[in-house]
Amino acid sequence: MATRGVIAGLSKGMGVGTKKSKGRFKIAGTICAVGLGALIYSFLTSDHTTSASDLSQINVLSEEKTTAITGRLQQLPQEKSSLPIFLKDGWNSADAPPPDEKLLGLSPDLLADRAQEIYEQLSSGAIGPRHIDNMIVIFAKTTNEKIRYRILENLATLNLLKAEQAMIAIYPLATPDEKAMLVGLLHPLDHQTAHNFLVHLCNDPNSNEQKLALTALASIYIFSGNDNFQQQTLSQLSDSSKITYLKIQNNLNNFTWAENKERHAHAISEAEGGHE
Repeated sequence: MATRGVIAGLSKGMGVGTKKSKGRFKIAGTICAVGLGALIYSFLTSDHTTSASDLSQINVLSEEKTTAITGRLQQLPQEKSSLPIFLKDGWNSADAPPPDEKLLGLSPDLLADRAQEIYEQLSSGAIGPRHIDNMIVIFAKTTNEKIRYRILENLATLNLLKAEQAMIAIYPLATPDEKAMLVGLLHPLDHQTAHNFLVHLCNDPNSNEQKLALTALASIYIFSGNDNFQQQTLSQLSDSSKITYLKIQNNLNNFTWAENKERHAHAISEAEGGHE
């Protein structure tokens, strides 16, 4: 019973400072609760016999302390702007125009006159899923290599299914160098759509990116060790592509990238020479 009375006193004290209040009153209730916690601890860990008079004193104490603290907090001046402090340190106050929502959204309409700003926005690190559709349009409309590179880079960084689909959609519009880059940026281990696309390139004898796609898939298995990925890839490759794939994989297994990067290039070249 004594413990319940003490807890009731604590709850009452906290209630004064927290019920239907914000900020200062919450602080008051918390301070009061801390003080009462220490008092309660002394009661519970001592031989003191709690009487009705003791409990009454605790209740009065909690109310008086809470009222005093909240009263002092109410008398404090309202929070003021820190602007005068900055002005005193030599800063100038200036009105800035609101953000350009069209630029933030990568509107293709800005491409003709504000290509540099589009590039800077693409380089800002603030690109997300909402920009994917506009990036596809911009890639199709511009010949600016820097902008197109940033678009591929951002799509790869997102590593989303929609981003992978976007890279596949713009593949026919890409230059040979961009296609080679795109093959290496896809995430076939994470997205089945990307895996299927690379397998398609591997099985297309007319594709200039055939060897790159085979190397990309072989390298991913070497570094991931994912047997399901390996089995799926082998089951989808044509017989001739499978031979080159396994040859590249075997050559890659014979060394590490860190120890000898030149051997990597040689392994790929050797495998390409044996592909029928």
